[in-house]
Amino acid sequence: MNADYRSRIDNYRANISRGADNSIGSFGYDAGISQFGDQTQADVQVQYVSNRFAARADVTSSGNSIGDVFAQQRARVQISSAIAFADDTFAIGRPVTNSFAVASSHPALKSQGIVTARTLEGSEYYARSGALGAALQGDLSAYSEQNIQFDAADPEDGFDVGDGVVLVEPPYRSGYKLVIGNEYFVSVIGRLEDPDGPVTLESGTVTSADGDEGFKPLVFFTNRQGRYALFGLAVGKRYRVELPQSGRQFEFSVPEDGGALVRLEPVQVPAVE
Repeated sequence: MNADYRSRIDNYRANISRGADNSIGSFGYDAGISQFGDQTQADVQVQYVSNRFAARADVTSSGNSIGDVFAQQRARVQISSAIAFADDTFAIGRPVTNSFAVASSHPALKSQGIVTARTLEGSEYYARSGALGAALQGDLSAYSEQNIQFDAADPEDGFDVGDGVVLVEPPYRSGYKLVIGNEYFVSVIGRLEDPDGPVTLESGTVTSADGDEGFKPLVFFTNRQGRYALFGLAVGKRYRVELPQSGRQFEFSVPEDGGALVRLEPVQVPAVE
């Protein structure tokens, strides 16, 4: 807030302001009143930053005195947005200054939302994916290396986003397509048993049982209660666990509707002969 009064010419100006930043939901304003000669003016500017647009409203009122300041009024509302395409991905967002990136989650993750920003700090972000398409990061500078950070939009429904950052160097007025995550986002926990009870301290490998060439074998092991946990499986796929120490093996499937964390029923394997 600041105020200025010039007694020699009897003019004054007072205003209060708060600036908006680039994060979604940011709100800024500037309200003031001034007198110059026999003209008194009051003005208000309001800014709002949304995920899909930026809005600004200006209202000005003037008159011959402070009591007549509302005699003449003018108002203007400005809403700006952008539509962007990169490869086959569509996004609506705030205006693009130069270069941009459109970011969405892998199709296997369905409705999982993501957020992007040049830097993710304090739970603030620049863009978010949703019903109107991918997240539109529209503030990239051309011919300059820079990072785009990304993360799951809803921590309770989160998934593995990998490093959470990508380095880009966009040409002039160009766009990137970013696909966040992959189909191997499911974690499973279970218990391995045989007729004698829990199968403890057993180890082996996990491979695809249905020819999934994109799956990388995992290490399998149980604890002293026969419990095991596996990370990086895909929905609807079948897997084979081989236990070379005892020569046993078993298979299991990841259900279609189990979510990111699946609790499997106890698996029964034959006793060691």
